[in-house]
Amino acid sequence: MSLKLAQVDYIAVSQRSFLHMWPTMPKLSGSMILLVGIIAASNLRQGAVLLCLLIGLLLSARLPVWLFSLALYPAFFSIPFALAQLSTSCAAAIAVICKAVSAALLLALLVASTPYPQLFGAMARALPPLITDALFFAYRLFFITLGSIQRLLLSLRQRGAFGRRNFVWSCRAALHALGYLMVNTLSISQRLDQNYRLRGYGAKGCLTTEKVAWRAIDGVLLVALVVLVGGVLWLG
Repeated sequence: MSLKLAQVDYIAVSQRSFLHMWPTMPKLSGSMILLVGIIAASNLRQGAVLLCLLIGLLLSARLPVWLFSLALYPAFFSIPFALAQLSTSCAAAIAVICKAVSAALLLALLVASTPYPQLFGAMARALPPLITDALFFAYRLFFITLGSIQRLLLSLRQRGAFGRRNFVWSCRAALHALGYLMVNTLSISQRLDQNYRLRGYGAKGCLTTEKVAWRAIDGVLLVALVVLVGGVLWLG
């Protein structure tokens, strides 16, 4: 899972497709239109059509197919809500899972096609600079912590942890590793804070927002997306 998240970040920077070339603000607007459509979907047919639309975007942008697997995690957590809808109908229960998968796939497409500085730069237009910077630093610290977890697990496995014969020792080693990870994460966050302060950061906003130059094609695409989503909800 951690390796896939790092690969998503790499795809957003290295790969080129029509989704990557679409400016950030129109892309966020299009994502919001699709998200509203997913939330407003009231039956299985509407949810399935929107999910097929997102899968079509995934394939046409030539993004890795395994991105769809990231959308399956929310489907697992939506199972209790789906079970609650079984009393209504089986289609209603499947529609709940379909909506969860669609929303997660939409987020995966957005993150995999937009570098995170551009995402947080766009968020800085609507959120206070301090909150945006906190999210930005937390995002970076998240990947640094993932690297620490991977190295720690590799070290424990090389020393024979998590084996069937070393259950007691493995539990003790896991507890020690968890404590080390917590202390190490706090240490890394303090070093990041010191580094940014040495470079002049003073909680005044480190992310610069680029000037948004809306093109005519962006407006046409958004209008077409509104018509498409509205047609699915109307005819579905």
